[in-house]
Amino acid sequence: MKYNLTVIGAGPGGYMAAIKAAQLGLKVALIEKDHVGGTCLNRGCISTKALLYSANLYREAKAFSDIGINIKELAFDFNKMHEYKNATVLKVRDGVEFLLKANNIHIYNGMAVLMAEDRVKVTGKADCEIFTDKILIATGSVPVLPDVNGIESNCVLTSDQILEGSHNFPKHITIIGGGVIGVEFATIYNALDAEVAIIEIADSLIPSIDKEISRHLTMMLKRQGVKLNLKSFVTRIEKGDKLKCYFKHKAKEHCIETDMILTAIGRRPNTDGLGLAQLGVYTENGKILVNEKFATNIPNIYAIGDVLGGVQLAHLASAQAIYAVEAITGVQSSIDLNTISNCIYTTPEIATVGMSTEDAERAGIEIITGRFPMSANGKAMIEKQEIGFVKVICEKETGRLIGAAMLCPRATDMIGELSLAIANEMTIDKIANLIHPHPTFSEAVFEAAENVYGVSVHLLPQK
Repeated sequence: MKYNLTVIGAGPGGYMAAIKAAQLGLKVALIEKDHVGGTCLNRGCISTKALLYSANLYREAKAFSDIGINIKELAFDFNKMHEYKNATVLKVRDGVEFLLKANNIHIYNGMAVLMAEDRVKVTGKADCEIFTDKILIATGSVPVLPDVNGIESNCVLTSDQILEGSHNFPKHITIIGGGVIGVEFATIYNALDAEVAIIEIADSLIPSIDKEISRHLTMMLKRQGVKLNLKSFVTRIEKGDKLKCYFKHKAKEHCIETDMILTAIGRRPNTDGLGLAQLGVYTENGKILVNEKFATNIPNIYAIGDVLGGVQLAHLASAQAIYAVEAITGVQSSIDLNTISNCIYTTPEIATVGMSTEDAERAGIEIITGRFPMSANGKAMIEKQEIGFVKVICEKETGRLIGAAMLCPRATDMIGELSLAIANEMTIDKIANLIHPHPTFSEAVFEAAENVYGVSVHLLPQK
């Protein structure tokens, strides 16, 4: 069968590309070796947030007596939490499959191999060859395993494996890696009263984010009881009655006895078996190289999402999908790829967008900042979530908002307001003059904006 576009991979980038292309009148094939939704839906974004929701409810329930609600026997069922997670994943997956069918997209279940710029071989449940005008690669990423002796133990899990839910709940879990995946899983297991240790080679958690956010995240996790081992690296793992995880810190070897080890040092582009080298598609350290329209060096072959390396975010892959399909079809781009927010689901949440203070300094931009603590926010007081703050970063000369960072409740929802402001080159006074409803967490946004010029009503006067 002949198609206008064949998409390889049905994750957030792939299925978005397929639907957008169908909306623009193309005949579309979608190849997926597993379930639609990809890593994000089945083993990532949705799965982890469903578990995190359960874990946070349990965390909050432990303090219910403080607000007049008494629970005699509080307990959690880890298996049922996974059942809830699985049911949520299935519900979302069913919705995606319905949309694909409604847009007349032909789904092929199997592995894809590029045979030519206009031909794809599918093996697996579907065993056929597809002829196509264009090809879009959106195969995502897979976990990276550290080069450590003993890592092959069946008690050492990747993020994909730990979300399968086939393991017993650990009393003690050790996490190798203090990036986004590591701190999110630390948050889940810590909320459920497991002893959690993180081993991170860098001198800070999530080194890529705003340094003030990273510092506060470190202090916050320590207060929650997570043991942090920064500037440390794992040397070997031994399996006995307990797992022994050996690591070095300042040339001295230490050992943690633990029930389970999660390796979360990052993910790499998933391009194995696609036949890229045979076809001559340019890659670099496993990443597919593309131009500004997401086209590879081979005519009619495009790539988006995690296979490009760099920032790995589901919403970025989805945005790239729309951008690439519009480029393929000659439609004027409808999406702005310059303003991408980053969200981290700790407790409280973290969200950033635009430039950090450090980015601005490196770029030689003179800035002014505004900051508002959640300890002065009425809604945060009501819900006993007073940890964290909102920070806005402005260009001093123009007052234009160029960045924002939040560590607070609902940060991942509130960051959209500041993303919109940055994308539209708004000045900070526009945000400060916008009336926010009371009492809400979002009031911290305009209070931070007012604080840029030292006029926030709910903060003490600046000297």
